[in-house]
Amino acid sequence: LAEADLKAETQRQALAVRKAVETKQQVAKQARSKAEQAKLAKVRKANRYSVAVIIGNKNYQNKVPKVAFAHNDADAMRDFVVNKLGYDEGNIIDLRDTSKAKLESTFGTKENHRGKLFSYVRPGKSRVFVFYSGHGVPGLKSRKGYLLPVDADPDLVELNGYPIDVMLQNL
Repeated sequence: LAEADLKAETQRQALAVRKAVETKQQVAKQARSKAEQAKLAKVRKANRYSVAVIIGNKNYQNKVPKVAFAHNDADAMRDFVVNKLGYDEGNIIDLRDTSKAKLESTFGTKENHRGKLFSYVRPGKSRVFVFYSGHGVPGLKSRKGYLLPVDADPDLVELNGYPIDVMLQNL
């Protein structure tokens, strides 16, 4: 009987220690969470006018290999931009498996820089963050860099790709 009581008491003490440790961990987690929330609120305020364009091109046509990780990359980057950089969800242009027409309507063209992104930006207040996961291709003749839309032919990228220099110029 004494041995059983000793064993039960040992178990009760072990349980009490575990509960004390768990409580301490929960308190520490709440304190970290409050500190993280305060930090995020400060970052959100600083980035309230910031805009992000996140592109994940995974599923290509014309016998172009898939980019298996493109959507996961874009999801992770969106999470980072919202939860670490503090960007507003409404200031994120999220493009998945996008065409040249969609890239042009977002970033503009060589002739007209006023794409969708242009309407999001507040001059002197906005920071612009662009992330792309997908195929990039050099032009066969010009050797200039192009983003490869999912419906493009990499052998004709000068005709149906989106030139990186145009995107940078329009930013």
